[in-house]
Amino acid sequence: YWTALLWDTGRVGDLGDDRNNSVMGMLARVLPDGRPRTALWIAVVSGIVVVALVRATRASRAGDLLAATAVIGCAAAAASPISWSHHLGWLLVALVPFVVAARSTRDRVLCALAYLVLVGPMGHGDEAWLSSVRAVLCCAAVLAVPIRTRTVETTEPERVPAA
Repeated sequence: YWTALLWDTGRVGDLGDDRNNSVMGMLARVLPDGRPRTALWIAVVSGIVVVALVRATRASRAGDLLAATAVIGCAAAAASPISWSHHLGWLLVALVPFVVAARSTRDRVLCALAYLVLVGPMGHGDEAWLSSVRAVLCCAAVLAVPIRTRTVETTEPERVPAA
């Protein structure tokens, strides 16, 4: 598997499929197959993964495990060669911190519009342009999911007197 099948993405679908919501899907729809496209994909997703690890670590240390999970999930969906619609549940998870952080009606309306783009209302959503928007949203979520500092109360363990 790790030496041959892992790289055979044709087993699960065409990289350029209009429903592929990943960075590779975007690239495959505009660039021909070959080493330059693969090199560009590796460079882009390497940056996404590094930023995701830094932000998720920061979120975890701040006690915001929801943000940490959303960042890593969105990075995985963006970096994967193929991300189908059911892989985008991470974007809905990422939307929660934005809704919680929303301070105005405008911000809440933007969150509602983002939700509509994610769920593809009325049976639409398999168009290439919308899949590309979703891939960009995954990358944007990695960069911008709000991280809230949470205070975690710790209690000292009871000290048992020495006998």
